[in-house]
Amino acid sequence: MPRHALAAALLAALLLPACGSVETPEHRAARKEARRDACVATELLIHSHDRARSLGEYASDGPLAGVLRASAAFAAAYDQYAQARSAQLAFQDSALTAGSAADSARYASQAALAKDPPAMPGTVQATARERWADDFAASKANPDHPCNKPDDGDESKR
Repeated sequence: MPRHALAAALLAALLLPACGSVETPEHRAARKEARRDACVATELLIHSHDRARSLGEYASDGPLAGVLRASAAFAAAYDQYAQARSAQLAFQDSALTAGSAADSARYASQAALAKDPPAMPGTVQATARERWADDFAASKANPDHPCNKPDDGDESKR
């Protein structure tokens, strides 16, 4: 089963109980995890935009242009992938927090359609994907990262 189809099926299974009047512990945990994932992806996207813009400016002309072109290409590939993953994870988060079953299904479908840009092994794009995955995992594992802090509605703070 393709990864996106599996993700859509998982989301659908999680969403069905969410449409009832009582939220299950499993749905609450999935909702919290989706919120964290979307938050971390957004943080990575914000930083990747800044890096790509800055390196793009410096690589366009000046004494270091030749040296910075490779870094700028990597930053652009990373930013493109960060955009795709951020959109996908935001749709998954929306699917788990939507107010109706129809909205949940629509967002889950959008998450499944937000496919990653294709990347051939050994390319700058593939390397950028690997780096993003490493950065994402490191951010999620960092207890001091703002996305890992309990929010106001989080019962674990009480």
